[in-house]
Amino acid sequence: MNTASQTIRVRHLLIAALSLGAAGTSCSSSRTDPPNVQGSSTQPRNTDVKITASLSFSPNCTTIRTHQTVEWWVDEDAPDVPVNVTSLGSPIELYSPNLAAPLACDSSVPKRVCWRHTFTTAGCFQYYDTNSGSPGRPVVDDYYGTVTYVGESGDVSKGLVCVADDDSCDGICCNSNFDCDDGYRCDSGHCVRASDGEPSPCPNVTE
Repeated sequence: MNTASQTIRVRHLLIAALSLGAAGTSCSSSRTDPPNVQGSSTQPRNTDVKITASLSFSPNCTTIRTHQTVEWWVDEDAPDVPVNVTSLGSPIELYSPNLAAPLACDSSVPKRVCWRHTFTTAGCFQYYDTNSGSPGRPVVDDYYGTVTYVGESGDVSKGLVCVADDDSCDGICCNSNFDCDDGYRCDSGHCVRASDGEPSPCPNVTE
């Protein structure tokens, strides 16, 4: 092989190596569990959930129809700490950013810290603030592959959104025992079986 041919071959090898290196260091990722933090829906809200001064969700049980939108907003008296809305189960339906100023989603109340999500799938979506405690959210380090858990200790306030195309969510959330089916009672906003406290079953449960 002459010198010119060797030079061309080395040049081709270098180009191939650089191309592989660029592909290996790409910033893009196809990993979706957990997904990227979701932006706020641009749809008008149909109902809202307040994050109270004690960092609990009020109401903690909400029913809507598919393609409707829930807004979570932070009480002005709430402490200035990170709060988010993340659903349990897989795939993850809710994965909000931390609700902190200047995050706003309502132009009529520009100082209101809020986030919206439009539900397109029927089912029950239980959620919590991963900063508050168990069961925690697994976070995988993209470089080392190590897993840490955000919010893995302490008590945590949970909420539930029941989504249906019809009246299937009736008897899930409640203000009194009259809102629950026979054999069920109202317990902290949720209908539970009177005999053992088991929650009322949801339509097309998402887990």
